[in-house]
Amino acid sequence: MSKIYQKNIPNVERPVKSKFSGFTLIELLVVVLIIGILAAIALPQYEKAVLKSKTAQLYVFAKHFKDLCALDLMAGGNCEKLEDMGWEYDIDNYEFTSNGNGEPLEKFKSAGFNIQHTNLNATFQMDPITDLYFYVRYPNLYCMAKTDTNDVAEGVCKSMGGTFVTTVSSMGSTIAQYRL
Repeated sequence: MSKIYQKNIPNVERPVKSKFSGFTLIELLVVVLIIGILAAIALPQYEKAVLKSKTAQLYVFAKHFKDLCALDLMAGGNCEKLEDMGWEYDIDNYEFTSNGNGEPLEKFKSAGFNIQHTNLNATFQMDPITDLYFYVRYPNLYCMAKTDTNDVAEGVCKSMGGTFVTTVSSMGSTIAQYRL
């Protein structure tokens, strides 16, 4: 039996690996530019989503007050005291004073919310958020957004189905009023 030997085949030219492999400066700049463009587009939408989620409970409080006031009026009440209306949320730092017009004013904080109530009107505001609050003037519920700072708060009111009513001036700020 004969043995077959394979002759050495000459080396085919292969690319030489560099010890400095990686991305070029142009490639890195293009990637950073693309990420910057995406962030510029996404950030306002993200801010609006965060604000909307934070004010969701605030909206529930305002809607609940409006419904309780309707029930109290049907039962012959006058929506004067939240406790008499059946308000079941915890009330901390409760204060019952006058609003200066002879009407009783209830002020309290509940779960980080500031609530002021006088008869058929109530204002619901969250402590760190001053650009957006809800106002009930029975039977209407309004989303109030400061227009001086940015348009994110107005975008939240619009996304909740608010219809623009008017702008009002309050303490040096212009506030857009949206009916919900």
